[in-house]
Amino acid sequence: MKRKVMLMCAVMMLAATANASVVTWSDPIANALPDLSGGVTVLEAVNVGGVAVTAGGIDFADGYLTATDSTYANYVTTFSNCWDNAWGSAANDTGDVGLNELLRGHRWTGDTTAVLTLSNLEVGKTYQIQMYMTDDRGCCSGRTYVYSDGLGNDSAVWARGDDVSFIGTFVADDTTQQIQSVVQDGSDPGLCAYVLCEVPEPATMLLLGLGGLATLRRKRS
Repeated sequence: MKRKVMLMCAVMMLAATANASVVTWSDPIANALPDLSGGVTVLEAVNVGGVAVTAGGIDFADGYLTATDSTYANYVTTFSNCWDNAWGSAANDTGDVGLNELLRGHRWTGDTTAVLTLSNLEVGKTYQIQMYMTDDRGCCSGRTYVYSDGLGNDSAVWARGDDVSFIGTFVADDTTQQIQSVVQDGSDPGLCAYVLCEVPEPATMLLLGLGGLATLRRKRS
């Protein structure tokens, strides 16, 4: 009987985490837009804290929300428990007017964890999400956080004043995926912007590489 109960508990724990994919996080990236080489495709980009803007050739949708837990188009992405915009984050000049605008405002929550939920994913496909959050104001620059998949796989600890982003890579094992911003020291985790991309399969990347080599050979001849 005891063995049967333990087995049932194990099955319930697996079921509870089955819709969460393991996310691998990059090192901190200093104010940079996604590298779209190698066939990476932008699926959705949102300026969570502001108006529609183009940055680095990527069109970011208007991120103004009309409710506490609102829905974006396309990948039906929600940023839970978010509050209104915080303006004047005074991000450093990145050299890109559009990126400056992305980092100028953000949405935040009074909770210790903010949850970004991605939907309409395809099981088995590889995705990357680049998360931006910066705030150089004296009130907030030292507050620290991590990005997490909720399974214990966290990014490096970052502070709002660091002006960095992170890329999380995962293979979808469900149509939804949650990405968390978790307070380490301070309060109100938030988000300036994000870019969700699809990463081609290795075989597709190989074909793209071979196609590039063929083009290069033709040019040389």
